[in-house]
Amino acid sequence: MKILLSVFLPATGNSYDIWTPKDIMVYEATALIAQILAEKEPRYFQPTNTIALYDGVSGNELRADAFVGALGLHNGAGLILV
Repeated sequence: MKILLSVFLPATGNSYDIWTPKDIMVYEATALIAQILAEKEPRYFQPTNTIALYDGVSGNELRADAFVGALGLHNGAGLILV
């Protein structure tokens, strides 16, 4: 099962809708999302070892060792990739 996330990328000032499996760890989802966005916006974004996903409402960093599906996210949930 997958979830549709709205990921804001500060480097571009845009949000991107990305389908992510619910049964992967946040660190895996972060790498997947970073790879997708690096391909979409190579002039503005290149992933580093320190990238992380943050909740778009609270600003809290998502736990890298948690499953995406266990975080209570819903389709359209806003996240920030930094």
